[in-house]
Formats: sequence, C-alpha cells, structure tokens
Amino acid sequence: MRYLVALLWLLANPVIAGELSYSTVNGSGGLPLQIVEAGPRTAPGILFIHGWSLSSSSWRQQLESSLADQFHLVALDLRGHGNSAKPWDSASYADSQIWADDIAAVIAATKLDKPVIVAWSMGGHVTMDFVRHRSAGPLGGIIFVGSTGGMQPFPPPDKKTAAEFARLGPLSMSGDAGERLAAARSFVDGMIQAPVAQEIRDREVAAVLALPPYARTAMMTRKLDNSDLVGKLTLPVLFLMGDAERTATPEGIAELMQGMPDARLEIYEATGHMPFVEHPMRFNADLARFARNTAKPIDSAVND
Repeated sequence: MRYLVALLWLLANPVIAGELSYSTVNGSGGLPLQIVEAGPRTAPGILFIHGWSLSSSSWRQQLESSLADQFHLVALDLRGHGNSAKPWDSASYADSQIWADDIAAVIAATKLDKPVIVAWSMGGHVTMDFVRHRSAGPLGGIIFVGSTGGMQPFPPPDKKTAAEFARLGPLSMSGDAGERLAAARSFVDGMIQAPVAQEIRDREVAAVLALPPYARTAMMTRKLDNSDLVGKLTLPVLFLMGDAERTATPEGIAELMQGMPDARLEIYEATGHMPFVEHPMRFNADLARFARNTAKPIDSAVND
C-alpha cells in the first residue's frame, strides 16, 4: 500500500531533481511542452534546443553545472519528443510556423530577455523557424552545435554513413520494441567519439525511444531549406562542431559565415556530434564566454 501512496504522490507533485525545476508551457495550439529551468530568473538567459529524437535531458551537464550560478538556463522537449505532447496528426509537425510559435511561447513563459540560443542539430532548424517567423531581434546570439540550421545542404554521406542510416531507419520505425531499442543504441553510439559514461549513453537512448514512429514519419515532411535566411543573422553567431561531425564541414561553414557580420567557428578535436556531452567542461566555458559577450556584464567567470 505504501508503494501505491508513494506513486500517487509522485504523480500529483511537480518533479524536482536537484536544483532543476520542471514545468509545462503551452506551445502552439495549446500543446503542452515540458521545460526545465536552472539558475536565477533575473540572470541573462540561455535557451537550449535539442536535436532530432532527443530531449532536454541531453543538456544535463550544462543545467547541473556552475553555468546556473550566473545564467538563467532553460531547456525544452520539442513537440513529439521527451515528455512533451505527441499529436497524432501530421499537420501538427509540418509547418515551420508551429515550431517558431513553440519557441516563442517558451521564451515568453520563462521571461527570457535577449537569450542566447544553443541550437543542436535539428534544434538549429527550429531556431531558424523562429528567425523566419519572429526575426532574430528577440535573441542575443546563437550557438549552432553540429548544425547549419538548414542554411546549407547536408554534405553527401560517405558509404559507411549512408549504409548506417539505411539500416537504422527501418529499425527506428519498427513495431518491435527490441528493434527500436537496438536502433536507438546504435544511433547514440554513432554520435559520440570521445569516452562518455554508460549512464549518459543510457539516458540518451531512453530519450530516443520517447519519439514514437508516427511522429518521426510526420517530421520527415518538414521543409529544411533555410538558405534564404543567411542575411538575417546579424547577431553574434558561433558555429561549434566536432572534427568527426557528419552533418556539416568546416569548409561549408566558413563559406556560410561570409554572409554573417559577426560569426566564428570552433572545432573540437576527437569529438563527434555531441560536444556538450563529450567535452562538457570545455563546452560550458565556451558557452559562458559567448553568453557574457552578448549579455549585460557579469562580474565573475563561470568555470566547471
């Protein structure tokens, strides 16, 4: 009986893990989106937007770091992902306006003023949805992590990568839970080059499994070409990528930056698609430096 009581208590009360505060924001059309916050709301804001099939849990090594001493950190689960709602109808995923409105709702609900957006992978596309429909004006800066936000086509995959994607695609859509689990494990392992604790890998695998096949299918109809928006990014921009990144190239990003007045590129050695997980101390220091330079002055440095 006491276990039932404990379960009912957990269901009836908001989840608090350490200093992290979880809540729900109504996104476009009233769709519930889970967010997590850390740090004082009066501090300069940083909004983290995760990648395809992951969740806000990808940012735990940022949310639970000393970044929260001086910044208001906010991360969300995108629609269809994590603990956010997962509509059945494909129209709930197709229009870029919907994704833009979701981000606008999170910024408004958390009272972020000129936040820096940390946009990882697909999160870069969602960020550019916001720029398309809301402009870059409300933002202080953007860090694209393993992403060009659709402003440039993906480089052609090599044979090994193409074969891997061809194998994992059907498995991730399978009706068999074991096959979806195998695909999720391979997907996460394929993003990481540096040593990462198994606990972190397991957490990311769990997040991948939270994106149902029907939502995956619906999101594949999304228009990802944002090449017309390059000239809209006059704010500070940092492209941050691992040297083993497969969705962008240094040469491509260097070409892209020619259309931006305040952009630079940072490359991490021995790093894959998740530099914030693979090298969190370096990533957090780079993020703090960028955020300090785009926000109101802060007295002391953030160290992890």
